[in-house]
Amino acid sequence: MATKKLNAEDVTAIESLKTEFQEVYNIIGLLSIDKKSLEIQLEHIATELESKFESFKNLRIKEEELISKLKDQYGDGSINLAEGTFTSAE
Repeated sequence: MATKKLNAEDVTAIESLKTEFQEVYNIIGLLSIDKKSLEIQLEHIATELESKFESFKNLRIKEEELISKLKDQYGDGSINLAEGTFTSAE
């Protein structure tokens, strides 16, 4: 089997290609890490959002209960919180 010496231009082309591959591999790795980090953040946001929607739902229930209680107590009308007064609709 004969061994031949590569010319400098071919060696440079091979090394350049190898360097480009390594750069792309590195970028793929960094982007994969960034993607995973974003996925974790999105999962956290989804969990927090679900929790806040549940809180919102509970607040609406409390609001409806308070409105019903106030309507039973005062009747139909309007409330002025700044003055702490109730004005009857009748």
